[in-house]
Amino acid sequence: MQYSSIEWTDFTSNPLKYRTPDGSIVWACVHKSAGCEHCYAEQLAKRYGRGRPFKAENINTLMPFMDQKELRHMLTYKPAGGHRCFVGDMTDLFGEWVSFELLDQLFAVFALRSNVTWQLLTKRPDRMLEYLQNGPRAAWHVAGENFPLKNVWLGVSAEDQKNADLRIPMLLKTPAAIRFVSYEPALGPIRFFTAPLAGKSVNLDWIIIGGESGPGARPSDRHWLYDVIGDCKAAGVAAFIKQLGTKSQFDSGPLLRLKDRKGGSPEEWPEDLRVRQFPRIR
Repeated sequence: MQYSSIEWTDFTSNPLKYRTPDGSIVWACVHKSAGCEHCYAEQLAKRYGRGRPFKAENINTLMPFMDQKELRHMLTYKPAGGHRCFVGDMTDLFGEWVSFELLDQLFAVFALRSNVTWQLLTKRPDRMLEYLQNGPRAAWHVAGENFPLKNVWLGVSAEDQKNADLRIPMLLKTPAAIRFVSYEPALGPIRFFTAPLAGKSVNLDWIIIGGESGPGARPSDRHWLYDVIGDCKAAGVAAFIKQLGTKSQFDSGPLLRLKDRKGGSPEEWPEDLRVRQFPRIR
């Protein structure tokens, strides 16, 4: 575990790792949709020589495993108590290449370390649903906790309406104390509370919003952000603007020039976009 600069969490942890045939430890994943095109985890893997492009043909050569040292750290690291931890920001924990037996080890830690809020994000909610839909598995239901675990927040990433319509309904079927969506990178407008999501998305607890940043960033329209904030307010759902992105514009107008290269400094934003709410714990 380590302290994180991600605005909506406090710590990150990456217990899921990958071993190459020669024994090296690397980062890995597989692109799922357009939001993966400029994946920061992939860029870091390339920069530090710790992985190849995040493609199926590469991950098929690797052996995923749970780092037992990191799992112990998650269980014992005292500063994390009472805080949030985003788990698996360098991969997708629910990738089809990750066995349920490996996930059992992870959820056992979540059950035992109940004073930490564990936040998980996936672009593969079908597999997350498959893992969790039948209730607690014997291998991790070790702490007498009610199901679903109150300290585990489950989320999906959705960059546009198409992927929101595909992923959110599966998230809403998944047992979870808190369900959230990361609308980052925002690549197109999403109306979270209209058909085919109407009547379903009100079961969401939290929406994180962010424009794309970094080399080759695609534009994000602030009009999309205003729509989501307004819809969240009307539905009683917490909204969190993480960043405007490197190329922020309004109604396809000129780009907003910001000093912060990610558009991540609220002091530079229009005042009515400075929204950073957290979900109510049920």
